[in-house]
Amino acid sequence: MATDKKSKDLQFYYYRYQIVPTSSSIQTTIDDYEIKDYEDLVSKKNRIFRDVVNSKSILMQGRSADYIYKVLSVEHNYFLLRIARKKDINIDKEDFSEETIVSYPNVLILIDNRPSVQQLIIQMNYKAFESTEVVANILEKNFNRYLHQYQLSFYLRPITEKKEFWELTKKYEDRITQVAFEIIKPNMANISKNLSEDLKSLQKDTNSHKTKIELNSAQDSRLENLNEKNGELAGLVHYANEGGGEIIVKVKGIRKKLHTNKQVITESIDEIAIKGTDPKKMLDILKAVLV
Repeated sequence: MATDKKSKDLQFYYYRYQIVPTSSSIQTTIDDYEIKDYEDLVSKKNRIFRDVVNSKSILMQGRSADYIYKVLSVEHNYFLLRIARKKDINIDKEDFSEETIVSYPNVLILIDNRPSVQQLIIQMNYKAFESTEVVANILEKNFNRYLHQYQLSFYLRPITEKKEFWELTKKYEDRITQVAFEIIKPNMANISKNLSEDLKSLQKDTNSHKTKIELNSAQDSRLENLNEKNGELAGLVHYANEGGGEIIVKVKGIRKKLHTNKQVITESIDEIAIKGTDPKKMLDILKAVLV
């Protein structure tokens, strides 16, 4: 599994997003979209998101400064973006003086907005951001600022290796005392099919966008049957791995809890194939990765 390491290839990390109505009681005054009810808003959520992503007025805000956001290319349900951050760089000159220049290191992002997919890939570029998770947090926060006015919430989570959790349970088989899941309210049937109907009904009826399920052993004991034969457990793990949530494990003897979302699915693309390429061709190259 590739990690955030420097490489001649460009590394792209996979994420899944879900767009969920903020309430089951939908106001019918949403401008431009003529929303009738909850189901109507769900059916139009990707269209609304498309318009937000492609808006010329969107502003990506940060704690200390704003980011530069640009849509490079659009094709049906696909969007190619760049996000840059301003950085001042000190350069040593020939006469031993220093000069400060302004640089705008950036990352590429491709969004697949098909309702049955809802994935995006984020380029890793250390010159711009310390991790793709930082970029994901920027996107989630800022897209939510615009989507909330349409009574929608946006959640973005990494798509991770299926084996990570199971390797962890085997490694610490006799020492795991807690497994906690934070499950995002599902609205994609193809990744939520392994969740129990009771859980999905409970989230729907209560409008719980983030549901925490915590398994705890008895004192001085451990959890049992943490394996793929446990159907309910396997369903939760699968959903979380597909970008539907997060898994946290507590191991006896290890003070810090372990997060099992570190092995993000990645794809490498030759920098030469991308660099200097026109945005349309660049989109086609990256789209071939997502499909």
